[in-house]
Amino acid sequence: GVLAEVHVFLFSDILVYATQTVLLPGRYHYRNQFEFYGAKVSDIEARQQTAFIHGSQSAFTISSPNGVRTFVCDSQNQRDVWVNTINELITEKRDKIRSMEIHRKSNSHKSVTIEGSPIMAEAERRIKSLSLRRRSNEENLAGDRAAAV
Repeated sequence: GVLAEVHVFLFSDILVYATQTVLLPGRYHYRNQFEFYGAKVSDIEARQQTAFIHGSQSAFTISSPNGVRTFVCDSQNQRDVWVNTINELITEKRDKIRSMEIHRKSNSHKSVTIEGSPIMAEAERRIKSLSLRRRSNEENLAGDRAAAV
């Protein structure tokens, strides 16, 4: 792989990386992003880094459904901060999604008894009324069809 300097923007549920434009300082060209749901971040072992990044021991890898990328930091300390922060955000995202799924499942199994309530009585009256109107309309159409034959 070719090493290129990128600027990384870290949000609560996504990491975006971009390259700085040459002609417009302070502007960036979007390269890619990693969503934290389903992502994994890890240090690269020293022996792998030596072969891959010419002796650097400050790299980490992000694996997600949309790809795998390796990032090289200026120091091991900086790498550790990035890895720990991203791991915390991945855990938060995973826990939030699990919590939402559990909440959705628990709500889908709740049944509410409203028999005898005025709302239920009104709903039953409207359903009967609609049913009677539909039957009456069908009978009228059948009579019209018979007369047309």
